[in-house]
Amino acid sequence: MVLGLFKNKQVPVIGIDISSTAVKVLQLGKSGGRYRVDRYAVEPLPQGAVVERDIRDT
Repeated sequence: MVLGLFKNKQVPVIGIDISSTAVKVLQLGKSGGRYRVDRYAVEPLPQGAVVERDIRDT
């Protein structure tokens, strides 16, 4: 049955942090009973893009 191919896949956990200087993304996967970092990325933001929790430059 084709549907059985997708049954055991785990959905990754994604975390996003937007600060005044960068956007950080983290993907966690599960290994046994613990989580591990599968992927991460950090992208610097131009100065003034985020000011006091307000995104000014999308």
